[in-house]
Amino acid sequence: MAYQFAGVNLIRIIEHVERQRFNADDPFEFSDFNFVKLYRLRKQDVQNLEEMLQPFLPVHPISHAISNRTKILSALRFFASGSYQLDVGRNHTVTLSQPSISRTLHEVLGAFNTPEILNRYVHFPNTIQELTNTRERFFAKYQVPGIIGCIDCTHIGIVCPIENEHIYISIGNITIPSMYR
Repeated sequence: MAYQFAGVNLIRIIEHVERQRFNADDPFEFSDFNFVKLYRLRKQDVQNLEEMLQPFLPVHPISHAISNRTKILSALRFFASGSYQLDVGRNHTVTLSQPSISRTLHEVLGAFNTPEILNRYVHFPNTIQELTNTRERFFAKYQVPGIIGCIDCTHIGIVCPIENEHIYISIGNITIPSMYR
């Protein structure tokens, strides 16, 4: 009986020992060029972002929880690369599992989508005057008429399906669904 009790305590102690993480490189030690290449932001911008998002990221009481900096860097790497979560997690600066990357993305995107941050940085013209001013500014700067906003996205090439092929438009190598054909 005493041996079983000692064994149970030993198992609890072993389970409680903080897990060892792979010692990833510190991205802030990278050259400025390589840092921007990886994350598409300067080091100072990432530090500002970390400070801005900190109140909106969940606090985990576990001592070995993923740091906010790691969460933000892994999310930025995912956004910058357009890669799969597993590939981002295998990056030598992040070293997280795919489920951890998924949770991290969810938390960081949740912080970005709080009204305090979203309304501060994302604005769409609400009045006719704002709409007109935006159109005029875009035209003055880029000589493209009728533009009222920009979005950043990734275009993914798809192959025309054999069925209903006539409802797809092919522009170059990109095929897009169309209601207008």
